[in-house]
Amino acid sequence: MSTYDSAGSDVRREQILTEDGPGFRTTYNRSSGRPLSIVVVDAVEAALDGATELEPLYDIVDPDALDQLFQPKSDGTPRPGGELTFAYSGCEVTVRADGDVIVVPPAES
Repeated sequence: MSTYDSAGSDVRREQILTEDGPGFRTTYNRSSGRPLSIVVVDAVEAALDGATELEPLYDIVDPDALDQLFQPKSDGTPRPGGELTFAYSGCEVTVRADGDVIVVPPAES
């Protein structure tokens, strides 16, 4: 199932099942010109259906460092792999070198 978030953002999310439960995947398109940090914030907001005011991303991870982490090498070749996982606004967020941004919202009680 692919949808767009209710706020009209261009974050495309696909519902998936992860090892940690239901989640959402969006794919970061480096050629879009949007910083990865903004894609992460939009993806978390979409996964939470806009129901929660998000804490500032910079309280969790340096947005500039996140934007640079998966950029191509200085010679222009893509990075071969890697991922970063962190907690943000109650969600588990995983960013992968292949462009996937996986968001697992908190389990409903």
